[in-house]
Amino acid sequence: MKILSLVPGGTETVRALGLADHLIASNELETGVDLVIESSPAPVRSAVSKKARHLSFSPRTLEDIFEAIRSVGEAAGALEEAKALVYRLRNRAMSVQRQWAASKNKPRVYVLEGLDPLSRAGRWIPEMVEIAGGVAHAEPDGRPAAPVSWEDVALFDPDILIVASSGRHLEEAIQEMMFLKKGPICDKVRACREGNVYVVDADSYFTRPGPRVMDGIELLAHLFYPEAAGWSGPSNAYKKMLI
Repeated sequence: MKILSLVPGGTETVRALGLADHLIASNELETGVDLVIESSPAPVRSAVSKKARHLSFSPRTLEDIFEAIRSVGEAAGALEEAKALVYRLRNRAMSVQRQWAASKNKPRVYVLEGLDPLSRAGRWIPEMVEIAGGVAHAEPDGRPAAPVSWEDVALFDPDILIVASSGRHLEEAIQEMMFLKKGPICDKVRACREGNVYVVDADSYFTRPGPRVMDGIELLAHLFYPEAAGWSGPSNAYKKMLI
C-alpha cells in the first residue's frame, strides 16, 4: 500500500494509524500510488494510477475529523486500528468534558485564528473550547473562521484570549504577536488588561484536523483551569503573553 497525503491532517492520521512506512512523497508518483488523501479534487489525479483511491479530507467539526480517521483507516486496510483510535480520542474528550460540565464559573474564551487581518477561529475550535470547559466565542457549528474587529472581541468580554494563528507553530505565532503590541486594544479587552492572553502552537494542536486536536483540548483545559488540569505535553505548546 502506497499512500500519498497532500494535507497535513491526513499525514498525521496515517502516522497515528501506524502506517508511516506507507507514505510516499509527491515526487515518487512515477512509482505508483494506491491511496491519495487530499482536501479536494486536484491535478494530482492525472499523475497517479487510475486504480488509486482518492479521499477528500476537509473536516469542519470534530465528528468530521473522527469520520475522516475511520475513512483513512478503511481505505488503507486499517479499519480496526482507526476504530480503536477514534474510541480513545472520544474517551479523552469525554473525560475532559465531564470534569467541567457542572462548573458554574466557566471562563469566556475568545480564540483568534488570524491577527492581520483579525479573524476569529472557526470550524472545530469552538467545540474544543466548549469541551475543555470554556464558553466559546462562537457557536460550535463548524462554520469557518470569520473576520472580526477588536470591538467584536471586546463586546464578547473574554476572560481569556487565545491566539491560535492558522498554520503557525509557537515561535512563528509569537512573532505575529508584535501586531497586538502595536494596537490600542488593552483598554478594550478584559483578558488583555488582566494578563490572560496565550499564544499556542496552532499548527500542532488546533488548526490541523488530525488526532492531536485532542491534545489541544487538554491544553485548553490546562489554560482554563491551571490548578486542576495538568499539561504533560511539550513546554513549547503555549506561552502566556503580557501585552
